[in-house]
Amino acid sequence: DCNLRCGYCFAGTGDFGGHRALMSKDIAEQAIDFAIAGSKNRHNLEIDLFGGEPLMNVPVVKHVINYARKREVETNKNIKLTLTTNGTLLNDDIVEFLNKNRVMLVLSLDGSKETHDNMRPFPNKAGSYDSAVAGFKKVIESRQGKNYYLRGTYTHYNLNFADDTVSMLDIGKEISMEPVIGTDEPYVLTEGDLPRIMEEYDKLARIYLDRRAN
Repeated sequence: DCNLRCGYCFAGTGDFGGHRALMSKDIAEQAIDFAIAGSKNRHNLEIDLFGGEPLMNVPVVKHVINYARKREVETNKNIKLTLTTNGTLLNDDIVEFLNKNRVMLVLSLDGSKETHDNMRPFPNKAGSYDSAVAGFKKVIESRQGKNYYLRGTYTHYNLNFADDTVSMLDIGKEISMEPVIGTDEPYVLTEGDLPRIMEEYDKLARIYLDRRAN
């Protein structure tokens, strides 16, 4: 399940084409054991807690993280845990727990307030930017700007994504901005968009080099 209704969501805004539900502790444990078994003799293993929105199910998030850390010791693995969140449900308690348990965070932010709110609204159509950024700032400040990244998606609606990427620097410095994937939806990128997209990447490269030089 998810508490947002993002316009480009490949997961059916959290229901994955089925009914909305929350994972049980038992299924979460089975998932960890399945991943460990599949890793066989590999020492390093990465597991991502993903939705929908995982923080709609905080008791299971905490349980599965504790379980993963327990199994990590029992199986002599090095398990890297990542949690992907829209940030709207982050609070001091969960931030402290995630920090204590060395959980990498992927924070979904699409750029400027206008761009983000256009594609990432709540079910009542209200924008989620202000709520998301408040949560992200808690995380980034608590981690001294490390062990996270802001992950954005650009679409046909914001071909000026270089500006959106730069606006994200006001929130945090670790950024990944990626193209939307789709078929024939109105937000998908088209062949006609390619010249503009190339210009935007050139613009980003110049901005990056200029900031590195200064």
